[in-house]
Amino acid sequence: MLRGLSCVIGCVAALAAGADTAAGAVRHVAPGGADRGACKSACRSLSFAYRQSHAGDVIRLARGLYPAQSVPYGTKRVKVVGGKGVKLRKLDNYASNITFDRLDVDAGGSTPNGGVFENHGDPGGVNVSVKRTRIGNVVDQKGAVLGGWTSTRPMHLVFDRVTFHDVVQRTDGIHNECVFSETPGLVIRNSSFRNCATMDLFVLRGDWWGQPPYGSITLVNNVFGHSVNGGGWHYYGLYWTNDAFSRIRAINNTFENAVILDNVGGGPYSGVWANNIGGGWSCLNGVTYRNNVGKTCHSSDRRVSPASSCGPPACGRVSNAKVGWVDPARFDFRLKAGSPAINAGSARYAPKRDRSGRRRHGRPDAGAYERR
Repeated sequence: MLRGLSCVIGCVAALAAGADTAAGAVRHVAPGGADRGACKSACRSLSFAYRQSHAGDVIRLARGLYPAQSVPYGTKRVKVVGGKGVKLRKLDNYASNITFDRLDVDAGGSTPNGGVFENHGDPGGVNVSVKRTRIGNVVDQKGAVLGGWTSTRPMHLVFDRVTFHDVVQRTDGIHNECVFSETPGLVIRNSSFRNCATMDLFVLRGDWWGQPPYGSITLVNNVFGHSVNGGGWHYYGLYWTNDAFSRIRAINNTFENAVILDNVGGGPYSGVWANNIGGGWSCLNGVTYRNNVGKTCHSSDRRVSPASSCGPPACGRVSNAKVGWVDPARFDFRLKAGSPAINAGSARYAPKRDRSGRRRHGRPDAGAYERR
């Protein structure tokens, strides 16, 4: 594990210094391809194409439905690009320094062995980006499973403009989240969660395999929508239980369901929780709370009641947060005129653009969307 860790960190440092800037080759993969040659004509599997690739190469997936795919361990910088009509039933990644762009990882309503997307750590799974991708459509299994390692160093796993969706429970006792994460250095931004049976995002620690408490998690411009768990609503959108809360940045997120910071250890705590809409979180000493709408931990926060939406069995009847969303039942979390979240945010913490790409103004709104 330590040998792999030093290799990955060295590779990341070299990339940051611009050590490999030359354009690479393009490899091709298609459902009817054959795993031979250098994949200049289409190969059949992503794993074979990756093995033929060199640093800087791009692997292009042709339109079609692919069975479960896997990327083996490696540290070369490679980009995997899909597009309209590219659908994978499952994707397991063991590599580092890899980017996945414009994929639809869709289990087709089946129950695979493991998450629909899995990022395997120790020694791989470091410096990984997933962009403009859909992950879900699975029954009695998790959407994304994100592994960790025995170091507290950030793994630099980034999800940007990803839709996590339709993680469905049909069997009692099944824990099936949209994202199940043991990853220090996780970043999720401009993304959405909908119909995630147990939780949208579950942050936990693999104490059964020796993982230490960890921090360095960033959540920006995300929508955490309510979901149905079996016959009723789930309780929490974000469930935090990794025995630590340090170097956290939660900025301009929309939490429809309550957040729970369950096991955060004894501190010290650190980070910024600003411009969010929602409630349920704890007010922790050492964390900077600013301009949130819902629960108040600082004088700059705006209280609304209820701060979170809820439905049976979590509560007796469906009640909506008093935020002024356009149509939360249809997953439209834009702000209506008169919403207490309008102009409620802090420009110091807000990203330049909202989840839809709209530029935020000098008095930004709280939550994932800016209203103009």
